[in-house]
Parts: sequence; C-alpha cells; structure tokens
Amino acid sequence: MLLTTSRFESTKVNLNGRIVSAILIFSNAAVTAYLWHNRRLGRYPLSDFGLTWSQLLICHQWWRLLTALFVQPTWNHLIGNMIELWVFGNRVSALFGVRAYLVTYFLGGGISGIILGNLCTSSATTA
Repeated sequence: MLLTTSRFESTKVNLNGRIVSAILIFSNAAVTAYLWHNRRLGRYPLSDFGLTWSQLLICHQWWRLLTALFVQPTWNHLIGNMIELWVFGNRVSALFGVRAYLVTYFLGGGISGIILGNLCTSSATTA
C-alpha cells in the first residue's frame, strides 16, 4: 500500500531536509576551517578530534563521537563530503523524513568514525 501525501506536504518535508543539509554543511565547513586555522597556529591538530576505542572507553572522551563527524582533513575531502551530504541527504530526508536523516547522519558517522579511527591507529602502531 502506497502512502500518498499532498504536493504541499512533500515540498515542506523536502524544504526541511534542505535546511538541515545546509546547516550540517555549514557546521562541517565552520568546524573544519576552525581546526585548519588552529593547526596552522600549532594548536589542536586534527588527530585531537578523531576517534579510537581507548579515547572513548578508557579516557571517557565521549565528545569525540560528535567532533569526529565534523573533521575533514583536506579540501577534497571537505568538498566531496559536502556534495554527497547535499545530494544524498536531501534524498534521504525526502524519502524517510528529517528525523531518519539526522539519526542516519549521526549514528552512521559515529560508527564509521570509531571503525576508521581504530583502523588508522592500529595500522600506524603496527607499522
């Protein structure tokens, strides 16, 4: 059974998704610019905001679950991720709603940050 919505409701949902996407893109760009600026000054290297199990479980640095989502190490990484966030984020929010979009963004980003953070640190320590 297909759920039908009026054209107005569909447009409203899509507009809300675009607003959320724009806020996430702005947040990513702002946090990344801040970190790049401080890195040039010798403060707060990008690795200070990444994720590893030891930082989460032993050091109780739970804030890293959030900051790892907004750390982009290069211009290519930042631009590519923001294009993907705009294209796929708007589509996900149009299909499943803004709440599902945000849950997917934060949960998926936290899980992938933990996995990649541990892969990168374990390969660096064993090399």
